[in-house]
Amino acid sequence: MIVCILLLPIAGTLKAQDIIVTKEGKDIQAKVLEITETEIKYLDFENQEGPTYVLNKTNVLLIRYENGKNEVFSVDSTPTGEPYKPQPYVSEGMRYRDYKKLYNHRIYTRQFGDPYNPTLSGVASWLIPGLGQGICDEWGRGAAIFGGYILGSMAWVVSIVGTSHVGPNGSNSFYPDPTAVLLSTALLAAYNVWNIFDAVHVAKIKNMYYQDIRGRQTSLQMNISPSFTYIHTPETSAPVMGLSMHIGF
Repeated sequence: MIVCILLLPIAGTLKAQDIIVTKEGKDIQAKVLEITETEIKYLDFENQEGPTYVLNKTNVLLIRYENGKNEVFSVDSTPTGEPYKPQPYVSEGMRYRDYKKLYNHRIYTRQFGDPYNPTLSGVASWLIPGLGQGICDEWGRGAAIFGGYILGSMAWVVSIVGTSHVGPNGSNSFYPDPTAVLLSTALLAAYNVWNIFDAVHVAKIKNMYYQDIRGRQTSLQMNISPSFTYIHTPETSAPVMGLSMHIGF
C-alpha cells in the first residue's frame, strides 16, 4: 500500500508595500505618504504615479508597514455584551502598546491557562503603585506609574508645608491651608485609584491577547481520508489505493 501525504504549508510572501487594514477587514496595498490627526494619505501601490487617496482614520484599524511594524489607530468597537471575537491581526511577540487598543477589557472572560490574575494585579498596585503592572510583565509601565506616585507624594508634602502658617500668638504650632491639603489629597487618591484600575485592565487585555495566540497555536487541523489513483507505466496502468493526510492551519 502506498501512503500519500499531502501537506499544505503556510507560505509567506515578502512584500515591499504598506498594508492598510480597514475596520471592515479590507486590505489595501499602498504607499503611505502622510498621517494627519484625522486622515491617512496614500498612493495605490500598483499605480504610484496616480492620484493621492485619503482615508478617515476612524475607518482604519491598523497599518502594516513594509518594515514589519504595526500601527494601530482605532479602539476596538465591540459593544459590551456581544460575544468576543478573536482579533485576526495579532501575532506572537507583539508589545502591549501595539495591541492594547484592539481589545475591550469589559468583555474579558477568564479561561484556563490565562497567565495573569486581574484581582491579584489590582491588589498589588493598591499596596505598591505600579506593582500590579509589573507582575503582568509590564515593568516599564509599572516603574513610570510608581515614579508618578512618588512625585505626587512629594507635591502633597510640599502643599502642606508650603501653605502652613504659624499658630496664634506666635506659638510653635503650624497650621496648613485646609483647601490645599484637601485638593492635593484628592488628586493623589485619584491617581492611586486610576493605577489600581489600570493594573486590572492590563491583566485582562494581556490575557485576551494570549487567548488569541493560544487559539492560533491550537488551530491545527488534520484529516486523513482514503485515496484512489492510477499509476501509468509504458507496460500497464494499475489502480493504487492509499491514504491522504491533509494538514490545515
